[in-house]
Amino acid sequence: MHRTLSIDYAVVLTGEIVLRLDNGDEKTVRPGEYIIQGGANHQWINRTDETCRIMFVTVGAEKVKLADGTELEETVLKK
Repeated sequence: MHRTLSIDYAVVLTGEIVLRLDNGDEKTVRPGEYIIQGGANHQWINRTDETCRIMFVTVGAEKVKLADGTELEETVLKK
């Protein structure tokens, strides 16, 4: 799973992909469908043998602030 400091627009072009959130919720996204998400710890899973092609548009965003003032950091791997 990972979180980025961005708003992500993802459109599935071919195949299908499952978006899993850290609370366990899952959504299967099929060709022509899209997801807009930001600040959520998430994972993409291809459960089929078919290649999934996704177009992403990523726009930089501020850190997510919780009601108690806690700021959520990126959770991406850095080299």
